[in-house]
Amino acid sequence: MEKVLATFRIKQKDWQDFQDWAKSQGSNASSEISKFVLASLGRTDSSEGSLEDINNYIDQYLEKNIDQYLEKYLNRTEQIKQIKKVSQWENIDELKIPSYRLLAERLSTHIKRVRNMKRGCYYNKPNGGYSLQFIEWTKEQDPDGIGWKFVKNSEKNTYFEPINLSNEQGMRLKKWLVKKGLC
Repeated sequence: MEKVLATFRIKQKDWQDFQDWAKSQGSNASSEISKFVLASLGRTDSSEGSLEDINNYIDQYLEKNIDQYLEKYLNRTEQIKQIKKVSQWENIDELKIPSYRLLAERLSTHIKRVRNMKRGCYYNKPNGGYSLQFIEWTKEQDPDGIGWKFVKNSEKNTYFEPINLSNEQGMRLKKWLVKKGLC
């Protein structure tokens, strides 16, 4: 079948980057565009796309990029493990603060300040969702750096619950709650 010259417009920088990429793959821009067109139409050139070629391509790609992927995903996995370790406290229910007054006392501020911050941060939150702004504010105010979220189970049942609590923070908070007669 006869080949035809096709032209299209593309930003010069993008074209140069694409040519460089094709070259890094051991190919050229024209060949890569032709492969894309055939793949888009569900056709493949019989000289390309064999299972062996695909396996070789994957092997080369992995060999070339494995270090950056390992570093990226291993670090992310380690971060996730740290977050899970930090945020696991056996019984979070025993560490809730049942009133604005007690949270204000814990944060060494006035009850009106807590109410106003909560009101301002939670206003128009969909489905009563929690506010990161409120959590960050409480984290800055709390003596142990604990962030608090407002929870409303019903009209009369509201409380404040700690977020991402480390075991050390949990123990200090429990001591404080015991001292207040709440545990």
